Amino acid sequence: MNKFNIRHLILFILICLIGFVIPFMTKTKDESLNSTLSTSFTIVSTLVAIITLIVAIILFDRFGVNAKFKEKQLDTVLELVNELKLLSLTVSNGQQTYLNYVRKCINLEKLPKGIYDVDKKKTLLFPENFYQILKPIYALFASPWLPSEIKEKMMFLNIFATDNINDFDYSKYVKIDINKMGTEPWVVTAPKFTFEMFSINLSVLLTTTLKWINQHSNIKVEFDLIEEKH
Repeated sequence: MNKFNIRHLILFILICLIGFVIPFMTKTKDESLNSTLSTSFTIVSTLVAIITLIVAIILFDRFGVNAKFKEKQLDTVLELVNELKLLSLTVSNGQQTYLNYVRKCINLEKLPKGIYDVDKKKTLLFPENFYQILKPIYALFASPWLPSEIKEKMMFLNIFATDNINDFDYSKYVKIDINKMGTEPWVVTAPKFTFEMFSINLSVLLTTTLKWINQHSNIKVEFDLIEEKH
């Protein structure tokens, strides 16, 4: 029993003792001992009933509504993790391909240094149908059950416009394919991303999501860091 609960228990006992003693302090000469005891026990019973009701309301709020809300949040976050783990992003600079990009992005040190250092400042091109492919993730982004701290880290996916790029130079752009389902034409998004900006935003989203799960549940979730040959 922690100090907080002990203090409340002592307060409860004191209130009951005060309630029990008051009838004796206000007892008249004509009042019998049995009558005074009866009044004392009635007061104590009433105080116990009131305190029990207050505790029940507090516990209902803590383990009832609040618990269900947290359960819905956890279900939503776990669904998001599942969608992210199923996600396969393939980034290409025309000669080099970055595989299992989501899993590597949880730790940016896993990206190949020399090649990534050249590509990271390039603008990222998305397939025209990226929204349809990412529709399950966008649905979770719009969910009222998604915790605000995770939703905030997903804001970079809030793309509001695109512009077709028919002819592009790999010296300025890299392409990102999603689940190998991307279709032409390739588009620049608004807001526009460099490869580095997108990498950092995705890494922050993944780490924030895992941190939230660790703080609010006993579930162990990891993104496997699988090394790929390039």
